[in-house]
Amino acid sequence: MKGKLSVLFVAVAAMIASPAVGAAYWSDDFEAYEVDSLIMGQDEWTTWNNDPSVDSTISDIQAASGEKSLLISG
Repeated sequence: MKGKLSVLFVAVAAMIASPAVGAAYWSDDFEAYEVDSLIMGQDEWTTWNNDPSVDSTISDIQAASGEKSLLISG
């Protein structure tokens, strides 16, 4: 039993320390974008199915941190 727990601990530690796991984290605070601009085409942003009719707008009305957020509607 002790050996199985050691193997499990090593496996979990390896997954946490893996560069692939760290590389999967990405965030954007929208501070670099102009208010009222559309997000599609900025940086690497796109829309569902690359459909410009469902684009979202950068807003300064409400934000969790910073001054800007993404206004999603529809």
